[in-house]
Amino acid sequence: LSIASTSLLPSRAGVYGRGSWWNAAIAVDAYKIVDPTVPGSFEPYRRLPRATFEGSHEIGLGFVAGVDSELVHFSKNEGSNNGTRLDVYPYLALPIERSGWFMRPELGWRQTEYDFDVGQDKRDESRGLPIFSYDAGLIFERETNWFGRDWLQTLEPRLFYLYVPYEDQSDIPIFDTQELTFGFGQLFRTNRFVGADRQTDAN
Repeated sequence: LSIASTSLLPSRAGVYGRGSWWNAAIAVDAYKIVDPTVPGSFEPYRRLPRATFEGSHEIGLGFVAGVDSELVHFSKNEGSNNGTRLDVYPYLALPIERSGWFMRPELGWRQTEYDFDVGQDKRDESRGLPIFSYDAGLIFERETNWFGRDWLQTLEPRLFYLYVPYEDQSDIPIFDTQELTFGFGQLFRTNRFVGADRQTDAN
């Protein structure tokens, strides 16, 4: 029972749409504490509503222009730092894919705007950062025979470079962001956080 039980009961309703080059959604998220031993302060922020738009389209000469965006209003109980966050990331990429190698340079700008409450006062904060990443790899394959069985042996060296300048983000509230558990896939991400409240710096 302790493994199957949950302390938070999520509720979600939304409308989702997609086209040939875009995805969009508008939804509401809320949580209810169902464990009486958990204090109310641990309840996550409600997102009422959360709107997202993602799109990418080839613009010629192999270049791809895109944007990832999110607008969300956070609310909790009285006295919390309720607020609104707008996160927009336009980018330009040049993905080159071949049978034996790939190269994916990308340059973008992440702009995040906040309007939130601090007690009885209203505050606004913003963060703007350039993000450059370069992902490249080689793919080697050969047929071989080990212990009387046929195998396909692969070797895939990969290089990932990321540059994001440092910016002090201590004045920005944390609504729905946390650091990811480190794993192999995170080696090739542009942010070690999930959520828009924090952007890692890297070189």
